[in-house]
Amino acid sequence: MRGLLVALSLLLAVIGGWAADAAAQPPNLWNFQGTLTDSTGTPLNGEFAVGFRIYDAPTGGQVLFTEINSVDVFDGSYSVQIGELTPLDPSIMLLYPNVWLEVSVRDQLNWVVLDPRI
Repeated sequence: MRGLLVALSLLLAVIGGWAADAAAQPPNLWNFQGTLTDSTGTPLNGEFAVGFRIYDAPTGGQVLFTEINSVDVFDGSYSVQIGELTPLDPSIMLLYPNVWLEVSVRDQLNWVVLDPRI
């Protein structure tokens, strides 16, 4: 019986160690949901190029990550996983505890940056 308890304790310690290690790692994908409207506030529909940049400051600063996704927008709403196309290095969150996300959308001619960063 004592051998079973020791084996069970070791098993729980190993599983607990894996769980603690997994919990300590920042995610490599970020779920993001947004809303797109035109200048009058009317929700947009269709496929749009949406750019995501992670910075180390709320204005200016250093770009730490960049990704451009093609997103389907329905009634103004969209959802995307940032890091799905360009791997998101988990060390960014370890090295920079405060980061800001800048979102931009491509219209027919230009990229429009949505302010402020979040």
